[in-house]
Amino acid sequence: MVDLVVIEDSAILSMLNDVKFTSEIPCLQNKIEIFKAGPTPCGSCAQTRKKRQRQEMAALKACLGNLSSDKKIVLKKLLDAKKVRIVYAKPDGEIVQLTF
Repeated sequence: MVDLVVIEDSAILSMLNDVKFTSEIPCLQNKIEIFKAGPTPCGSCAQTRKKRQRQEMAALKACLGNLSSDKKIVLKKLLDAKKVRIVYAKPDGEIVQLTF
């Protein structure tokens, strides 16, 4: 068991692709489509998609930080961690570092 797992963007993307996480953690359900590559190479479309992906990633981190105590325990168990840390920015720009 790992003492501390820091959940970064890459970890969230991995969790989105793992049915163990998506079936247990409500925040992660039905979100993988948002992070898939777009069908067109249009520059403006790509910028819009990237902006939406950044917003969704921040929302996912906030959602994970606001999980119920029971779901936080499940998340730690799935990650095989004693503690989990999430760092994200609120819409007003404030940086939140949450460890549970």
